[in-house]
Amino acid sequence: MNNLAAALLERRFPLADAAAALSVPAAVLQLGAGDDGAIPFRRAVRLALAHHRTLAYAVRGPAPAPSDQRAYQRHLPAARQAVGTAISGALATAAERVAGLPAAHPWDKQARDRVATALRTASMRRYGRRANG
Repeated sequence: MNNLAAALLERRFPLADAAAALSVPAAVLQLGAGDDGAIPFRRAVRLALAHHRTLAYAVRGPAPAPSDQRAYQRHLPAARQAVGTAISGALATAAERVAGLPAAHPWDKQARDRVATALRTASMRRYGRRANG
């Protein structure tokens, strides 16, 4: 990661702006906010990704009832695909929101664009495709 992206990730943003940019309720980011109501963007991204990951795993629904191995293996790819699609969608939305963050200086704009590009690239990856076992 270059210095500009690192500077953006270490910069403190108002809690409401960070929550809006990352598509999460402000209460999710409240844990990492300071007394002044600001949160380092790196911490906000980590908390938001954990929140979106939890929601994505909830897409699968309740744990399946015990069944034979073949039935489990037959349904596993669809569950992984659903989780992967939800994670990719959350990352794509976060990339759009980060791209819309205000930037006061030219180096802020460059760093913001690099983070948005990284999130956009991550959203295009296929999640949940690891081999069984």
